[in-house]
Amino acid sequence: MFWLKGCHRCGGDLYQTVDIYGPYIACLQCSRQLSDGEVLALLEARAHGEHEGIVIELIPVEAEAAAA
Repeated sequence: MFWLKGCHRCGGDLYQTVDIYGPYIACLQCSRQLSDGEVLALLEARAHGEHEGIVIELIPVEAEAAAA
């Protein structure tokens, strides 16, 4: 999932990913990682449709094929 122009530090694009420590959200341009509180606020704003930026949700090919 991507949040275009969602970084509060540089205005860059945020992306959601996972590593050996678990899921996190970081900026593509400046590499800033959001704190747990910032992640919760971002996800709650998205759930309520309150995020001012553009949100792009990527759907895995397997899920897309199963829906067809």
